Amino acid sequence: MLFSFVVTFLSSGVTSNAAARNLRLRFEKPVIVGEDYYVTGFQGFDDGIHALGKSTDGWHGTSDGGKSWEKIFGGNIDGLGATRTNTLQCVPFPAGGHGTDQEKCLHGNDLHDGYKYVYNAHRGTSDAECGMSAHCWCCRCLANETCTIPAPPPPPSPLPPPLPSAGDVAASVLVTGATPGTNELHNLGAITYVPSVENHYTTFNSTFSTTFVLSSNGTFTYQIEPHREVVFSGIPTPGATCGTDRAMFGCPFRTGGRGYVRLSDGTYVMSIIVYLGGADANPHSRLAPYATSVIAFRSTDNGYHWTYAGKILTAAQAPQSQEGPNENDMVLLADNKTIMCITRLDAGDGGVSHPYLPYVKSLSTDGGFTWTAAESLPAGVGCARPRLMRTPGGNIVLSGGRLGPTNRDVRVWLNADGMGETWETYSITYWHNALVGNASLFFTSAVNNSASRESTSYTSIMPMGPNRGLLTYGRHLPPGPDIAFSMAFSVDYL
Repeated sequence: MLFSFVVTFLSSGVTSNAAARNLRLRFEKPVIVGEDYYVTGFQGFDDGIHALGKSTDGWHGTSDGGKSWEKIFGGNIDGLGATRTNTLQCVPFPAGGHGTDQEKCLHGNDLHDGYKYVYNAHRGTSDAECGMSAHCWCCRCLANETCTIPAPPPPPSPLPPPLPSAGDVAASVLVTGATPGTNELHNLGAITYVPSVENHYTTFNSTFSTTFVLSSNGTFTYQIEPHREVVFSGIPTPGATCGTDRAMFGCPFRTGGRGYVRLSDGTYVMSIIVYLGGADANPHSRLAPYATSVIAFRSTDNGYHWTYAGKILTAAQAPQSQEGPNENDMVLLADNKTIMCITRLDAGDGGVSHPYLPYVKSLSTDGGFTWTAAESLPAGVGCARPRLMRTPGGNIVLSGGRLGPTNRDVRVWLNADGMGETWETYSITYWHNALVGNASLFFTSAVNNSASRESTSYTSIMPMGPNRGLLTYGRHLPPGPDIAFSMAFSVDYL
């Protein structure tokens, strides 16, 4: 069953581009994937029917373009994913808090959003409330379950990093084989592991990676390759570090919420989130210790060895961003030579006033070495974790959302001409409720008028055949379990 509906925001720079091309998005009935709230770790193969990913209740795959999902790998790889523990996790100070760091953190318990917030007293010691490995001032866990403290950090160098485990496909590369229609996904192994968050790094490496492939009978298989090295090198000195405050979000090398493209010559260009100090830091003293930047790398061997290419957007270049440029994605524009990177600036997690800002875009026409100054997208196109997809017809679909402190909607935007200038807006929570057919699975009105994060507005988006795509997203509505959904869509003529 297919429906379409357009929510158009009238503001400077927004035009009815899709209508001019007589294009619109048509959505299909949502399907339950499993249990998850963020639903960011899903990737598709390029055959138009297969995709897989890991949620909090295990691994899931689809072999029919998202019409149905099933547990794969027994729901588990190496003990990862099948068993959920309610571990305290670092989070930014909840929106709306004031006073001391402790007061700002514990304000989260007044939101009644299903989480228990804990102030990380004794941070950096064995008595830290959020665990010795937590480099933040605030953490949280599910309120209706027993909270556990994260395991202690791995031993310092010269002892080796943890033994290889499969990881997931949130940070992965789709490698197209020599024969059309054959492809595989490989992840980046333990590339984010470092002996100490206090050091500066110009190179990051993993001694292993995991490859995910389709077997000849269409089932999913995987192979942990213990000697398949992944290396990112060449970051200019003094390198990337965790800053001097609030070392969190996977620093000093964050692969979550990044993007990549494959150029016509087979070169891959990937974005990575880092903290850069000195002239690249935010000029404001309160933001300088932690506001992040986004840099680019290139690979000519199918995504195993990466060389630093340039700075996409630094904290100094976006001083209005309290979080610092962070989550982002890339796509190749319709001219087949220009790379567009769309980046999050602020989605409520800034350390001073918790602002919400539209996404910004940066362009590169030389393969990722240099980038244009960031240009803001129209108001209403933002603010958290942008994800991009290009159809075979050259149209661009962008997903994200969380437009303000009381708007947690999941949004999708269509750029019909594939050049990233004008965008048509679609509300996913609206279409979810219109199509799901089961009132117990609805989003409530709180998703658009409450500080409670009924949705994170985090998504995965992937092509599923000609002019068709698949979106994954989550719903958090305590005391029930988190639910991960997928919704297929197509780009069609009116």
